[in-house]
Amino acid sequence: MRVPYIFCWPRKIPAGTVCHEVISGVDLYPTFLALAGAANPSHTLDGTDLTPVLIDSHRQLPLRELFWYFPSYSSFHRPSVVARRGDWKLIHLFETGESELHDTDKDIGETRNVAAEHPDVVKDLESCIRKWMDEAEAPRMTPNPEYDPTVQRKKRRSP
Repeated sequence: MRVPYIFCWPRKIPAGTVCHEVISGVDLYPTFLALAGAANPSHTLDGTDLTPVLIDSHRQLPLRELFWYFPSYSSFHRPSVVARRGDWKLIHLFETGESELHDTDKDIGETRNVAAEHPDVVKDLESCIRKWMDEAEAPRMTPNPEYDPTVQRKKRRSP
């Protein structure tokens, strides 16, 4: 979530300019369309045109939610969906239905779950997640009725 972008645009972006806006890969497509002077396509664009902040690093993008959807297991995460608004980052875990809330300004390492202290933020971001998933027609996890975790554990222990 904390991967910097580097933009080079001679005579438009001064060397050494730093902008702290939170952006996402989905913002690149509408930005490139705008920079090319191309018309927006007929389908909905997920991202935001970054041209204003590229030209003036003191400008700010409108407050918005960014979403990351991880519907499967990997070596670094469990099935989840993440929503970020400003400094708030909510991780909703599909397995348990629980959510973790982090204040990325005060806790850059996301070591402290503050969900219990901010139930209103959790409720609001969970609502945003449900709405986004509905609009995106994101597939939902469904329980596997044949899954038995005790059987899986036994299989793993067998040579």
